[in-house]
Amino acid sequence: MGNDYWFSKEQLQVMSQPTIERVLSLIDTRQFIEAIELAETIKLEWGFLRKLMVNSTIELLNFIETKLDITHFYALEDMVNKVWKPGFDSINDTIRKKVAIEITERWEKIGAVVENKEFVNVFSIKLLNEMTTPLKDTDLVEQIRNGDEKGIKKLCEEVNHEWGLLHDLLVESIAALLTFIGEYYGEEKVGEALKFMTEQVWKEPHNKINARERKEIVSALAATWRAHSTGGIGPEAGGFSIEEDAEKFTFKLEPCGSGQRLWKRGLYEHPKKFSKTKDEYLWSFNRKDFPYYCAHCTYMNEIMPIEWSGTPIYPLDPPKTKDHPCTWYYYKNPADTPDRFYERYSYDKEKMLSKHNK
Repeated sequence: MGNDYWFSKEQLQVMSQPTIERVLSLIDTRQFIEAIELAETIKLEWGFLRKLMVNSTIELLNFIETKLDITHFYALEDMVNKVWKPGFDSINDTIRKKVAIEITERWEKIGAVVENKEFVNVFSIKLLNEMTTPLKDTDLVEQIRNGDEKGIKKLCEEVNHEWGLLHDLLVESIAALLTFIGEYYGEEKVGEALKFMTEQVWKEPHNKINARERKEIVSALAATWRAHSTGGIGPEAGGFSIEEDAEKFTFKLEPCGSGQRLWKRGLYEHPKKFSKTKDEYLWSFNRKDFPYYCAHCTYMNEIMPIEWSGTPIYPLDPPKTKDHPCTWYYYKNPADTPDRFYERYSYDKEKMLSKHNK
């Protein structure tokens, strides 16, 4: 392998493997210390992504309150009715159903009963954080320490399902709020909301990412996609692979564990729950019939990073259909990012690079 390559194919394969699978492999070979160390990283993988999604939900509510000049109560009520109340319905998997019941019981202990009308009144970022924080990963670490091999495998599956259920509630909450904005205020406001949300929640992480060694970011992005893929379980489970060439890394998401799963699960079909664009916009990759939720990648990966630093952070080719891979790229030298990722927004690459390299 030439000096231009940063990782072996084996290392890239491990990066795209669900962390719980790797924990189980270590337990099977009785490498308990290594299994504990790896299990302790699960909270970090989920923590970054969970915080980003929680903050995105809150900032969309703030956009509705401050930019649309109405109380966010109606949007919140719509989100709760569309997402939170039916969130754990129609679960066929026995273990997933068990975990859903446990989550609901935990919510009730902290006074968060989704079915009650009062839930909308007590909703807050503090409560949302508490409700969406997984706990079973801590139980898993303790069980491995105690040498309870019999219960470990079952608990590993529960760990993935717990995060998967909470992850999907947050993804659907964002989709529901964008749909509310589009339906009641016009989809031009969806673009404004996406920009506002990105500016509020992504600039600080973006700057921290760009300040790190680029090789480190490949591993960090893989960890984020492991979290988004929820361990490869759940309806229309997410998954991805990573390829490296001399110039870049290619993350092929089949499917994307975030927005594309909404699409594949039929949540844009009749009876309509979430919305797609009726017209073409820069923020929808110039496409009609493009999911509002998936459109956040324009601002998060390309538009705002170009404005902030002169280069996209994770330029991508969105899926052509719900069954087509979503493909992200990470360039070893950001200046090698092709012009086409600028031109789709009418940016001049050389001017943007020059502006930020003064």
